[in-house]
Amino acid sequence: MAGRVAVARVLCAIALFAFALSLPTRALAAQVAIESPGPLSQIFITDDLSCQVAYAGDPGFEFFPSESEVGSCGTWVATGSTVWGPAGGSATLIPYTIVSQTPVSGSGTVADPFRVVTVVDIGEAGLRLTETDSYAVGSRSYRTDVAVANIGTAGQTGVLYRAGDCYLQGNDAGFVRVDGGSPACIVDPALGRRVEQWLPITVGSHYFAGGYSDVWSRIISQAPFPDTCACAEQTVFDNGAGLSWQFNIAPGATAIFSQETFFSPVGGSPASGQSLLSSVPDPLHITLDPVVVAQSVAVTAGVIVLVPFPSALFNNTLEENYAEVMGWLARLQAWANRMWDRFVAWIRKQIASRRSPAAGGQPPAPPTTYQSFLTAAPAPEHVAASEAGAAAAEPAHSPAAADPWRSPLRIAGFVLLTALLYAFLDPTFGFSLNSLAELAGLALGLFAVMLAWGVPLLILARRDHFALTVRALPATLIVGVACVLISRFANFQPGYLYGLIVGFLVVHGVDRRIEGRAKAVAAATTLGVALAAWIALALLRGSAAGADFGTVLVEAAAVTIVVAGLENAVFAMLPLRFMPGEAVFKWDRRVWIALMAIGLFGFVHVLLNPAAGAGYLADSTRTSFVTLILLLAFFGLASVLFWAYFRFRPKRHAA
Repeated sequence: MAGRVAVARVLCAIALFAFALSLPTRALAAQVAIESPGPLSQIFITDDLSCQVAYAGDPGFEFFPSESEVGSCGTWVATGSTVWGPAGGSATLIPYTIVSQTPVSGSGTVADPFRVVTVVDIGEAGLRLTETDSYAVGSRSYRTDVAVANIGTAGQTGVLYRAGDCYLQGNDAGFVRVDGGSPACIVDPALGRRVEQWLPITVGSHYFAGGYSDVWSRIISQAPFPDTCACAEQTVFDNGAGLSWQFNIAPGATAIFSQETFFSPVGGSPASGQSLLSSVPDPLHITLDPVVVAQSVAVTAGVIVLVPFPSALFNNTLEENYAEVMGWLARLQAWANRMWDRFVAWIRKQIASRRSPAAGGQPPAPPTTYQSFLTAAPAPEHVAASEAGAAAAEPAHSPAAADPWRSPLRIAGFVLLTALLYAFLDPTFGFSLNSLAELAGLALGLFAVMLAWGVPLLILARRDHFALTVRALPATLIVGVACVLISRFANFQPGYLYGLIVGFLVVHGVDRRIEGRAKAVAAATTLGVALAAWIALALLRGSAAGADFGTVLVEAAAVTIVVAGLENAVFAMLPLRFMPGEAVFKWDRRVWIALMAIGLFGFVHVLLNPAAGAGYLADSTRTSFVTLILLLAFFGLASVLFWAYFRFRPKRHAA
């Protein structure tokens, strides 16, 4: 018996040796590493197109095996009856023929990212693959472009795969999900958890997310990925995912397939699948790197030093030419009112024409009194009569009669309308129960910010005996629409929340010290509420609660309070005429500096989050700091031009 076993082992060894001799001979794979401050601190690319990634702060690499610089991640091609790919890879039958690999080039910026170019051949099929892997420092994803060139004499068809066996954040087992065609491995199916995702750039891709062995078996089958996901699995399993594209390339032609491999400690992605909830980091997911903190402090200090000069220039110019500037605004408002009246008249005319009977060839019936009102402008005496009737219906001393936007019902409706507008900042918002919960959370968060700003003012107004007017600011809808459009077109997620939609207006003539102190207290209270919501966000995400209606509502409210609270503290404290910051700046500059510094540091380090990769503007492809610098430069330039217009224009003769 022992002799038979020994003979069998010898025969197996001979067979394996013969099989090895039949494969193309090559040396062990060489590799190039893109090293940077991160958050992707190391990206390894071998000369046969395998990959491995290190995320800053994680105990091991992000693909199996977690201790090896050569990971089970890479590029495979199925053509004819063979699969080609990295030598030794889990799905490989035949290795590529190595042609070349460049060292790391580029400076690591968005305009000039680090890049490695690797070229391999599939001699039997007459194909050449040129893979370019690039990374910009600060981004949570790196890009891969694979150019498949047909250098043979016959057309070639096949499938290109980009896939990997996940070992995310030190875990060989987890779950999977798919966001809009982007498959991902995740540690935990709850919102705001770690994710590793393949994001297609080239259209026509197919995906798969499931067990790692299923990924390799589907590649070996040479079929495109089936667009399926083991998303319903309730227990952890050894996971993997990937993308595939089919190609049909004529001789001499080239096809390019591009995607990003994305890593995040808080879930979401830079693709359209990122939601408002997953885009704002909690206290557990911001960087405490001294260099990054110093960078945020430097930006904060620079803004505080630079902002007062253009603000003072603008304010002084406005004061000296106040009547003329108000005349401009009055003419602009009159033009806008005329345009609005014409639009309303056109709508009413359309409604009236649709209601008029025109069947049977009979002429339309004479318009009723209501239809006449819709289609014809009332005579002057009718206008006077209607105004007199309105005055009789409502007492002249009623605040609602003079200003309907002071009505509590209208203020509440306006906040709900604004919440609906801002819901479209979220690319994932739609017709679903979660979207309804998010809308309710947005409204709740806006109400909370409004109360955090207004309640201290109301208390101080009663104590210090000054009048305070509370009214909705309908003009902010125009600003809100602009914020939504700019945020969506610039791919800012979730974007800018203009939270001061309800005004708490102090009557003219109030002592400067009283007004400045009151608005400083309001700003400080808003910052405190935003801080409390930020801490609550970490506790909420750390709980075991699932993504039910109540959890989504509360998390959306907390995110809204954090974003709107911080942004209000920054922009409301600008020392411009008509802004609260002007009163605080004139009252006590030390208090103004403290409030501006706290709000601006939170805005920069939490929302922009320059290096940790957790903030919604953190991805370097979105150029958050460049945008901030451009906004400051535009603000300064606009102030100088505003001053220069009045200073250097030709002198006008007195009327």
